Amino acid sequence: LGVLATMDEADEALRRSFDRIFGAAVEAVAPF
Repeated sequence: LGVLATMDEADEALRRSFDRIFGAAVEAVAPF
């Protein structure tokens, strides 16, 4: 259970950071 919870938290953090990086890349490529 502890391992599962940790993996879930890591997945959530990874997804959040990916969204931030992807959003920044989209804004850089398409400023409009």
